[in-house]
Amino acid sequence: MKTCIALLLLVLSTLAHADALGLRGHAGLWLGEIEGSLAQNSLSFDEVNFERENYHQYAYVFVEHPVPLIPNVRVHYSSIEASRQYDVAAIENIASSRIDLSHLDLTLYYELLDNIVSVDAGLSARKYFGEISLNGFGNSQTADYDHVLPMLYALAEVHFPLTGWSIGVEGSYTEYNDYTVADYSARVRYLLDAVVKVGVDAGYRNMHMQVDKSFGFDFDVAGPFASVAVHF
Repeated sequence: MKTCIALLLLVLSTLAHADALGLRGHAGLWLGEIEGSLAQNSLSFDEVNFERENYHQYAYVFVEHPVPLIPNVRVHYSSIEASRQYDVAAIENIASSRIDLSHLDLTLYYELLDNIVSVDAGLSARKYFGEISLNGFGNSQTADYDHVLPMLYALAEVHFPLTGWSIGVEGSYTEYNDYTVADYSARVRYLLDAVVKVGVDAGYRNMHMQVDKSFGFDFDVAGPFASVAVHF
């Protein structure tokens, strides 16, 4: 969490002097529970015995500008990791398991509406830094998932004037090669009315990911999240 907040503040402080830019930054924790199965042998995550409910760190920054035709930029990082070590006798010959599907999004988007109702749409490139490993005595299997995926991106918000409150939904989707990813969230936000607006977000996020490969998987990470928000 400290790493995400430090990165967020560094980016915002670097860009804050550009008068024509609008900047929004968020850093928080996502209590995402992992459910699913490994496609190779239909082994469920319950059987592999992951720590299914983890606090995952995330941070993102929006950079907006008034120049026509040039898209705005959104950068989003999520850390998603789970692991477990246990008695070999409890589950055949697997002694440990680990999943890491952390990822970085770079999104170029346009503001289609920017008033009480805001609508953004664009394209993302998502880079996974992924790995799944199952390790036991004489049986170790590891698969890397480190591809860059093109994704559609959209965001819709409703602002309640003079209150500081807003609600919004955000989502990304792709079917690319062996990958299907649907990542969406809904949230409520409160910002203090000041030159630099500081506030909080809270909501729910679900990321579904299916990989059709020899060592593929089908899983969901879903649960509530909360973050601090800084808007210039």
